[in-house]
Amino acid sequence: MSIISEAGEYVGNAINACLNNFDKCPEVSVVGGTVQAGEHFKNAIEKASKCRPRFFPGYDVCVGGIMIVSNTLGNNISAEERDKIVTELEHDIMKKPKERLRDSLGVI
Repeated sequence: MSIISEAGEYVGNAINACLNNFDKCPEVSVVGGTVQAGEHFKNAIEKASKCRPRFFPGYDVCVGGIMIVSNTLGNNISAEERDKIVTELEHDIMKKPKERLRDSLGVI
């Protein structure tokens, strides 16, 4: 578990390093497959981070690209709308047959 703790602490410290650019804690999200490492990993991040991040496992990082393009076009996506997109994406992914997830996304 020490590797998981160390990795979580590293992520928390990386979040803290970014905070120099903000007057207060911004909305922070940790996304991707590493979040699937479990509660121990998430707890280590929360303990090390000055902000309380939200966690999105899986392939939700693509939503960031949607937000960047949308914002560039002048269509700002709120945090609530982003969370709805992420929730719908996760729900749709999990409805797929396990064999298809394994073969196309590398998850079982």
